[in-house]
Amino acid sequence: MEFAENIYWKNGQPIDERERNLILLFHGQNYSDQDIARMIGRDVRTVKNWLQKFHTTGKMHAGKGSGRPRKTTRDQDLDIVIAANADPFRTRLEIKRASRVNLHVKTISKRLKENGIFCRVSRIKESLSAGHRAARMHFSQNFANFNEWHNTVFVDEATFQTGHAVQTLVWRPIGLHTAYQEQYITPKAQSGRKSVSVFGIMSARGLGPLIRINGRFNSEKYIDIINNTVLPYVEDEFPAENFYYYQDNSPIHRSRIVTQWLDRNFIPGQLVRPPPKSPDINPIENVWGMQKIRVADSGLYDSEDELWLSIADAWNDIRDRDNDNTLCINLINSMPRRLQLVREANGGHTKY
Repeated sequence: MEFAENIYWKNGQPIDERERNLILLFHGQNYSDQDIARMIGRDVRTVKNWLQKFHTTGKMHAGKGSGRPRKTTRDQDLDIVIAANADPFRTRLEIKRASRVNLHVKTISKRLKENGIFCRVSRIKESLSAGHRAARMHFSQNFANFNEWHNTVFVDEATFQTGHAVQTLVWRPIGLHTAYQEQYITPKAQSGRKSVSVFGIMSARGLGPLIRINGRFNSEKYIDIINNTVLPYVEDEFPAENFYYYQDNSPIHRSRIVTQWLDRNFIPGQLVRPPPKSPDINPIENVWGMQKIRVADSGLYDSEDELWLSIADAWNDIRDRDNDNTLCINLINSMPRRLQLVREANGGHTKY
């Protein structure tokens, strides 16, 4: 309720006599307009405009405005803000009904904007429990000083779907810092559309092979991919065993069969296992995002085979354009920053 507490100080309400007196007092004491605005809780433009009018007219009181009278009282403005904060995913009509005001929905939008609340597309993220947040904090702290990211092989699976995603709108304060707060995100959901799953590899040496996953992905298929795709890639790109292997915490990756196989074939400390629901600390996710945009822009697909061809073309196009590996290097260079943002968010979502 941070907005509701300050609503009487927001722009959109005429400044009162006390505020006018304070502006003149602080101005006479040589405070800057910015300092005055901060001290009285007003926008600096309000302070500048009123001082200009005072110096022009010499009058302390504002003249009668020529526009239409304001349609809401301060209490009604507060009710509108409370209704939006109570459920940020409400429509303007639902906010109107919840706040019990007889206004046009455009006026609802205007009052919310006056109080720093704007309609934005909700970010889609995994829902995080307290346990997830704690695990993310623990991981980000343990790897805060890790300096081997350039010798790390990042792997991941992704699913590409036909059709178009539906965007969900949400009322929230403007700014990227609020976009990923838990109350303003849309939990990621599964879809029943046709889809193709793939397995990809990325390192500071660039994008590696991309493998189509046919049928149901299981432990045996994952081990087969490591044996026949990952290890040959590592042998070509890295000195003997001088690499780290970064896999997410999906159930297949941590199954008993896979865990035993990895323990036999990797040296202790070589595996990096981030916590569950943490795609924002795996830089290959950014490549998936670029790829999905290109695949969506290519149009509709009549079959999964057509979709796969488009996925492979997009991967190869990104790899060809990144011939000096700048994209992959920059994404991997962001790992310390990603972990720092996890710590700053107390284990919550980040902008990545």
